[in-house]
Amino acid sequence: MKNGDIQPKKLRPADILSIIDQSIEGVLIANNEGIILYCNKTAAEMHGYSPEEVVGKHISIFHTPDQMDVLEEIHKKILQGETYEGELWHVHRDGTKFVALMHKCPYKDSKGRIAGIIGTACRISPGKNVSPSEYSLIYEHAPVVYYTCLPDGTITNVNRKWTELFGYTREETVGKPFYSFLHEDEIELARNLFEQAKKSDCSVQTSGYERKIVTKDGRTRICIHNNSFWRDSSGNVIMVYSTLLDISDRKKIEQELRNTNIRLSNALVQLRRDQDKLIQYERLVALGQMASGIVHDFNNILMPIMGFSDFLVKNPKLLDNKEDVIQILKDIHAASQDAKRTVMRLREFYKPTETGQRCVIPVIQILKGALSLTQPRWKDEMEAKGIKIKIVEEYNASPSVFVEESAMREVIVNILLNSLDAMPNGGTITLRTYIDSNRAVIQISDTG
Repeated sequence: MKNGDIQPKKLRPADILSIIDQSIEGVLIANNEGIILYCNKTAAEMHGYSPEEVVGKHISIFHTPDQMDVLEEIHKKILQGETYEGELWHVHRDGTKFVALMHKCPYKDSKGRIAGIIGTACRISPGKNVSPSEYSLIYEHAPVVYYTCLPDGTITNVNRKWTELFGYTREETVGKPFYSFLHEDEIELARNLFEQAKKSDCSVQTSGYERKIVTKDGRTRICIHNNSFWRDSSGNVIMVYSTLLDISDRKKIEQELRNTNIRLSNALVQLRRDQDKLIQYERLVALGQMASGIVHDFNNILMPIMGFSDFLVKNPKLLDNKEDVIQILKDIHAASQDAKRTVMRLREFYKPTETGQRCVIPVIQILKGALSLTQPRWKDEMEAKGIKIKIVEEYNASPSVFVEESAMREVIVNILLNSLDAMPNGGTITLRTYIDSNRAVIQISDTG
């Protein structure tokens, strides 16, 4: 041995055991049945015990009953040769709960056979202890449904809200698969999504879906379903924690709103139909009011036609005078054109408006057309009764607008007829046009 070399001292088993006893991390060894074979001081004191008090006891002494299903799944995998790393809830001797970071692996005997489990624990939640009674109150009285289930979907626990909402007691629920409470239309889809989501590399989302739960009395409740998968260090699902938020009342209100919207839409369609009928009725009323004036116009038009034709029949010799005959025919033709215009005026008034046929047209042209259509009423008919109607046209601008000509003219005609109705003893109607902020303005006023 050279000078300065130090021969390392080989540690004896007793030395190794002493080091483990002094470790700042808790160390525990249990056999295949979960009986504690060794527990160092840190692990024991972490839970409020001495090492002598826990050796020979089952590891369940460190955990609450509701965690045993999870632990059994973890230990089953470890005894098959796997390892585990993760956070687990532990319970202190005084009843408070805390979280510890756990590392677990199998230990083997001298023949290489798995003989139990070695575990280390490091407390990571100092000052955040929750007593079982507080935890139970939070779980039991939560405003939403809480339930836990195994990887195969078998329910292991439910809170009070489950019974209140669905009618099944805890005894009637625990041990049954969650799918057995779903509406038959959703069972297959929910099962497929759940199986896919259990795969550690799967991105399938199983939270936020609407689920239909069949209650004990046969009704259906609609709930928002959320899942949280608890996995071991290998990514395998150990336990599933789920919530159900009842939205049945909200869905009912949403459906009522949809039905109300449908009724309102139907009422709006009917209102528009009634409005169209009313417009047609107003046209007919206005047409009746114009009828006498139109008859008067036709009588005036027919007078030269009938008079000149009768004159030619009674005086056939005039046919020899070409110039006279041509003049008579021109007068008859002019009267016929007047008749045609009267018919066109009448047709334009009563024909239904065709939508979508817009064009650029001067505003003054629309106004003059409306005055022409209503002339038999305000000039011929009313003046014949001695009622004087004065029309004042003040066109300060002559802009063009992009509109449906017949629809716009119809609006003006109806306004003029309303003005005439408002002045049974006569008066003045004033039509004005001007530009205001790049918009064409039509102003119609009366003295009624």
